[in-house]
Amino acid sequence: MKDPHKNPNYVFTSFLSISHLFISHESSQVTLLPCYGNLLNGKIESISIETDFTTLNELLAEKGNEAEEAIEKIAVLLSDPSEGNSVVGLSDSGGLTFEDHIFALLVIYDEDEEGKLIESEEHSYRLNAYIDRQNILPEFISIAIPETHAGRSAYYNSILAMQFQFYLSCRKKQGENTALIMINLTDPFLF
Repeated sequence: MKDPHKNPNYVFTSFLSISHLFISHESSQVTLLPCYGNLLNGKIESISIETDFTTLNELLAEKGNEAEEAIEKIAVLLSDPSEGNSVVGLSDSGGLTFEDHIFALLVIYDEDEEGKLIESEEHSYRLNAYIDRQNILPEFISIAIPETHAGRSAYYNSILAMQFQFYLSCRKKQGENTALIMINLTDPFLF
């Protein structure tokens, strides 16, 4: 059985630093290889995130001039789809770091031979949604996980409030039931 603390089904983060992109020539899927800020333990951890090209384009537009080099590398790669290399390396320029957004990620499941859902071996996640961080959470680099029970309780309540902000944002676009599932607020005791 998997450890939900090491590989949770849902990940929320306010820090992503993308070093590589894998672009599929057969579909509109893009795989991001970033490090993310784990809001539960305060550590920076590696992750694999799948999204579509439209969402990647929106994220790059949010970065403005900082994303120009990444956009140029993607354009070169897409202009020659016969080239077998579909990897865009961003670490030369320090990668793309997102600190002004909060991201909601959901683990990706595969099917086994019997049709049962199993967690993918790569522990890949799907980008469900993202919102502007505004003042919902402080910058990740300034977050300190409280040591006391009262402080930790208040901190976890702020993360729950952040999930509610996601729910409100997604409800407008996806509908109430889908938003509840996307943001992991299906427990009637929490919501």
